[in-house]
Amino acid sequence: MIFKGKGSVWDTRKNRELCTFVNGKYETTDPTEIGFLVKHGHDHDGVYEEPKKPVKVVKKVEPEKPAKKVIQRKAGK
Repeated sequence: MIFKGKGSVWDTRKNRELCTFVNGKYETTDPTEIGFLVKHGHDHDGVYEEPKKPVKVVKKVEPEKPAKKVIQRKAGK
């Protein structure tokens, strides 16, 4: 993706320069850099789709039902 801007962009989380615009342009294919630049409002030439986070599948477990007690009665009582 090609971004348009001037100067350089500083990544405050990593405390380093993220990129420098050369002749007003910066091109990258790194999804982390693309996400950062789009999030911070830099103009770009493409359509950005946020990466989908993997969905954690949780297996539903039914609780065990208590067994029924069988009471046998003696004949005659």
